[in-house]
Amino acid sequence: MKRSTMVFLIVVTCGMAAQAGYDYVIESGYGLPQLNGSKTLLMTGGGGDGLMMTDHSFARIEGTSPLQEFYGGIWTLLVGGEAHLEFAGGEVHQLDLGTYGTAVLSGGRIDLLSSRQNAWKYDGDPPVLVPNPHIMIVCELDSVNYNTQTKILTGNWLDSSPFNIRLIDEAGYSPTIDNIQFIPEPATLVLMGFGAFLLHRRRA
Repeated sequence: MKRSTMVFLIVVTCGMAAQAGYDYVIESGYGLPQLNGSKTLLMTGGGGDGLMMTDHSFARIEGTSPLQEFYGGIWTLLVGGEAHLEFAGGEVHQLDLGTYGTAVLSGGRIDLLSSRQNAWKYDGDPPVLVPNPHIMIVCELDSVNYNTQTKILTGNWLDSSPFNIRLIDEAGYSPTIDNIQFIPEPATLVLMGFGAFLLHRRRA
């Protein structure tokens, strides 16, 4: 993964960024843009059939309308290229990550989560195999449970609201559960996350 693990860790929340700093701000309605290049999105309501993120795009989703196919929420959310997603609220039917896409999940409803990525990489000299997760879930660590038979991941977000996510493994890639890192409250990284957002805009 081209981004360092440190950058991935610090870009955990950019809610402090002004709405004017985003290319798209969606508060209601139905229909979503395609994010490519270095386009950015802040979403607090509304929905759409699908949201596709590629290249170096960035999206922060804090809320959507209630999930219903063709009417509300986000039915399919694709994160590819080197795009980065922060999902803090709202409702999504399926979230899919591919190539070098990364995501921080900290709230809301996600029915299905799939990953077409490898959760390990060679690093160092001599090279050794080290973890390379692309998905971060911010939650109450002692609440997390994964059923290997049903592939259902359950737990509580930091506000104690529950999540219930079915993981989908893709042939030829690491199991999705191996591609997830669980972390507790990242409050000490908020300001650093805001700085990383500004750095991302400068690269545009």
